Amino acid sequence: MEFTDTYLDRIREVGYDADKAGDVFDGYLREYLDNPKLKKKAEERSLRLDAVCASIATLKTNKYLGIEDEDLYDIKRMWRLYDLEYKLVAETLIDNLKAYHLDPAGVPTRDEQDSVEDLEHLKSVLKTLKRGVIIVGAVIVILLAVIGISSYYCAQEFEYSVVEVTVVKETTEEYTEYKYDQNGLRSGERKRSRQVVWVYYDGYEYPLVGVDRSDLYALRDAQYKHEPLTAYLYNGGMYYKEDTMRAYRPCAGVRSYCLFLLVVVLIVFGPMLVLYLTFRIRPGAYHKLRVFTHGRFILRR
Repeated sequence: MEFTDTYLDRIREVGYDADKAGDVFDGYLREYLDNPKLKKKAEERSLRLDAVCASIATLKTNKYLGIEDEDLYDIKRMWRLYDLEYKLVAETLIDNLKAYHLDPAGVPTRDEQDSVEDLEHLKSVLKTLKRGVIIVGAVIVILLAVIGISSYYCAQEFEYSVVEVTVVKETTEEYTEYKYDQNGLRSGERKRSRQVVWVYYDGYEYPLVGVDRSDLYALRDAQYKHEPLTAYLYNGGMYYKEDTMRAYRPCAGVRSYCLFLLVVVLIVFGPMLVLYLTFRIRPGAYHKLRVFTHGRFILRR
């Protein structure tokens, strides 16, 4: 209120209507007092935030009301500003110095200010990227260890039986295939069917695992001619091919899943590591990236 009264007294002295000016000045004053970026700059430079905000409010109110009186633009005298405080006012209004009757001498340009801000913000970006690289790197090490262990177990000999079986029948198994939209919600379903070949061995019938559509002709021919087939019995399941049986081992399943996760993690890790090293070695590249994006939204918190 003290700043508003002081400003209104000054414009009354030069013959301007103070009724409308009070609300406008108050609005600008509150806006800049609540500006976190301006508050941070004032604290870092040990400047008087209230005097800086009152000066900005004065200039913006003058411009809003169309006031051209030079005395009302003399914020150094009106608010007894120090040089550094005046400089901060000019930095804040850098995009229109002439309209606010401000001296541009020694005031960094908008691009220079952005460059400094980007370099300051880069510290937190590098910290975040470094933390991400360490975490993702640890995940990669864990996945590689699991892949190595599962590969070791898959390379070991395991118990299975090579047996002769006879084809006894072929059945059609129906199943439902669901469709999902972009949000992961079920959007539809479709009925499908597949052929299941059954074989006989040692008094039991087993569904034959690993049969492709291209194998059906040979299996039907073997059933017709009552010819025995070689199959692989492992862990209660009957497999048509040895490769299929090996792929159904738990270690093989773990290895395949970890390999898939490793690819996904590497896709994230690669760009993250490149960005971290680039910004660490060449800090100016961060500012160039922000300028290049125009909207300056990349990597903002």
